Amino acid sequence: MGTYGFGLGVGWLKIDCQPGVHGGEDGAKPPGRAARKTGDFVNVKLEGHIRERLLAPNFWHLATVGPDGMPQVSPMWADIEDEYVMVNTSIGRVKIDNLRLNPNVSLSHHDAENPYDRAEIRGRVARFVEGEAAARAMDRLTQKYIGEERYPWLLPGERRVMLLIEPVRVRRVVGVEAFRAGVLPE
Repeated sequence: MGTYGFGLGVGWLKIDCQPGVHGGEDGAKPPGRAARKTGDFVNVKLEGHIRERLLAPNFWHLATVGPDGMPQVSPMWADIEDEYVMVNTSIGRVKIDNLRLNPNVSLSHHDAENPYDRAEIRGRVARFVEGEAAARAMDRLTQKYIGEERYPWLLPGERRVMLLIEPVRVRRVVGVEAFRAGVLPE
């Protein structure tokens, strides 16, 4: 099985959090987005190990929730755009329909060398960007992941959409994840 340093996991990192609300391109909240309560974690900076993982050509798993409450997970290319996690997909995909109803997401990634070293980013889609900007972002991901200038699998009539995800909670766990306080007997 290999040697993997088992240890306690790192809980949620509450980094550089400030209250505030950031909406879509015009400042409006995406549909279905609930108002935040005071004390929510917002504007978590993508720093350190998480930033390195996003900047490298790693595959991330994007989890959304469908209208029936069932999860839907897709492997994705990801990058950083300003303070957001950026992924790109096509209009008409199930994940887009899910996210227009419920913009909450979870992105996860595990280290290929040590699958017990994993990262999770929870957040909300702050913007759905279509048109030329989305096509350019897809080409940028294509260069990063497969070294080609343009996305080679674009179908006639397919329209890209760039999702800008506002990170709300970020964590990294190495080894066996610790239980929450009070779950196990003392």
